[in-house]
Amino acid sequence: MKRLLPFALITLLAGTAAAQSPTQPPPLLLLPGSTRGMALGNAYVAGDTPDVIFYNPAQVGDSRGTVVSHQRFGSHASLASLATNTTALGWTVGFGVQYIEYGAEREDGATTIGKLAQGGDFAASSVLGLMSFSKQQNGFRVGVTAKYLAQQVALGRQSTPSFDVGFAKDISFVTVGLVLADPEGVFDNNSTPALRLPTKVTLGAMATGLPVSTWFDGGIAASVMTDKRGRLVPNGGVELSYVPVSGWSFTGRVGAQAAIQPEHDGASALTLGASVNADRLSVDYAFQQLKGAGATHRVGVRFR
Repeated sequence: MKRLLPFALITLLAGTAAAQSPTQPPPLLLLPGSTRGMALGNAYVAGDTPDVIFYNPAQVGDSRGTVVSHQRFGSHASLASLATNTTALGWTVGFGVQYIEYGAEREDGATTIGKLAQGGDFAASSVLGLMSFSKQQNGFRVGVTAKYLAQQVALGRQSTPSFDVGFAKDISFVTVGLVLADPEGVFDNNSTPALRLPTKVTLGAMATGLPVSTWFDGGIAASVMTDKRGRLVPNGGVELSYVPVSGWSFTGRVGAQAAIQPEHDGASALTLGASVNADRLSVDYAFQQLKGAGATHRVGVRFR
């Protein structure tokens, strides 16, 4: 029975996502929540840093510390985020916030990743706040995130609550994660037009610390997402770390995102990144080319 549980969850959640109707997602839901995750093609539902809260609430229990990051899209858009966690009464409790300012071409604030660097006639901003709870249960890590998204475009404001449900399990040296994000229709709001978040189901896996040689180890991440349109969107990435002494490492990363998503129009499928880890401090960098509009750069700092 326990062996059948993950497959039953995948079938149930995928059916929920496919039953919904498509909408244009707000920009904060298009963008990476993690610098390391961005460099790995945004395949991060099994990630292990505090900013995994933006991907999978179950994995909040597998991370410690605080992460702050900043991302620029040319001179027209800027994003900042913070994620941290603590423990209370046997639960891991995570907190996260993301904020973006950009120029939109349309009054509803809809845009694509590529167009964020080009700006628009309508001044826009979005803020996303999250609180997650994660706990080990029957061999699985389970988690739930309560979140609130607000968007301001010109003189109009939209907002809505939502939530994510996540599961994770370590299978040998691989961590597997499954997430249902933003079940549509659970919350109604009075925004005009209504701010509706796109329901997504993502299944992913990640393995790190894989021995390559005496001084090097590697990692690999992969995920596949399905949404209300019935699309299957694969992402993935690899990393290679040079570890000269215990507690210190230098890492390079490369990732790929499926280019079939219209909201990713104008963004390269390839992502790159690097990091330096010095005991309790890590600095991460990620890069993505934007077709015809420069590039986007993201820097994150993690304290443990």
